[in-house]
Amino acid sequence: MTRIIRHAGQIDGQQGAHLMNVTFSRSLRGSTALRALTLVGAGFAATVFANPAMAQDAAAAAPAPAAAPDAQDQAAPSSADIVVTGSISRNPAAATASPVVSVTAADLQNRGISTVADALQLLSANNAGTASPSWSSFGFATGASSPSLRGLNNAYSLVLFNGMRTAFYPLGDDGYRTFVDINTIPSSIVDRVDVLQDGASATYGSDAIAGVINVIVKREITGLHLNGSAAISQRSDDGERKLSATAGYGKLDEQGFNVYVNGEYQKSDPLFLRDRGFPFGTANQSSICGTAAQGCLFNGIRNGIQANGTYGGFAGTSVPFVRPYDATTLASLGSNQLLNPALGCQNLTPYTLTAAQRAGGGSDAAGNLIAPATVCQEDTVAEYRAYNSNITRKGLNARATFKLGSFGEAYVMANYFQYFDHG
Repeated sequence: MTRIIRHAGQIDGQQGAHLMNVTFSRSLRGSTALRALTLVGAGFAATVFANPAMAQDAAAAAPAPAAAPDAQDQAAPSSADIVVTGSISRNPAAATASPVVSVTAADLQNRGISTVADALQLLSANNAGTASPSWSSFGFATGASSPSLRGLNNAYSLVLFNGMRTAFYPLGDDGYRTFVDINTIPSSIVDRVDVLQDGASATYGSDAIAGVINVIVKREITGLHLNGSAAISQRSDDGERKLSATAGYGKLDEQGFNVYVNGEYQKSDPLFLRDRGFPFGTANQSSICGTAAQGCLFNGIRNGIQANGTYGGFAGTSVPFVRPYDATTLASLGSNQLLNPALGCQNLTPYTLTAAQRAGGGSDAAGNLIAPATVCQEDTVAEYRAYNSNITRKGLNARATFKLGSFGEAYVMANYFQYFDHG
């Protein structure tokens, strides 16, 4: 007997309606047709039996003599279960044309991985374009994390939760690409993560061009499970604390039901690039030099001086500068100057330019030098960019599963997630 469990979470990936678990079983026969009764409903799983096999499995059984079909069925060897999650993502135990990587909760625990985002970071198929929590250093989707299968960026890697689509992160990656924050998925109740490493746009739409990631949660949890962890880097910074609690009651096979409630809390400390020092903690790389022909790297500090002593031109900073203009003709009347000279450069570094450096900064149509005599230098890399943000995450999840006799299962699940990022 070969059992097929199919999760029809989304028949049409571009529609908002969702169909839940559909389960059906079949016995192998010598025909290539399939006759099955399938019951489909929201949060409903059914098990029915049919006589013939599907065409893709027809080779697994030899044709039976017409006179003794029952004897053939009894003699046919049993094969391993084929578990289908979503519309086309299959268990790697099945021989399919589309490769699937399945990572179980036990695999994550054995490798010391505490979140789904960390698990996906280790996949070789998840590469260029991946948004990690440190993506906050660029000021877009601060603190969120999303995969980018095949390096096609996260807009083309579909993330499913129990075979269904979930809400997008409220901020777009690069300001416009919508994606699902992997960190919102409760890692403490994850049963496995299936990754389809092939395009599935025909089923789900253009957001599945690079592949599909399907996170499956546990259907049954009994007893009380408490987990806590605390971590810190070898430099005594970048701390993280995580707590989770799960309480469940009822056994599906014995009592016919299971109910569990789960809560998670995570706090991550900020770690700025300036905390790790040179060379990554500053925009000034001009002290790194090669041969005379190669020269030195660039000084990216605003109003910074290059290694050869040149000045690239006046740049605005958080300390405001202004230029005088004629109110009638709008012609420039001089160079840039501090809006409040009494305060100076405040928390920035003042630098007095030489005559050659001021001249190198350019002049306007009236011949006035654009750069002032003294400029304020600002290192935005040291000031703003970070390895990790100051993040607080809280989540509450509940699920109830009921066995409908020997016929099937029905479940209902609710999830709540709250996220704070303090930059």
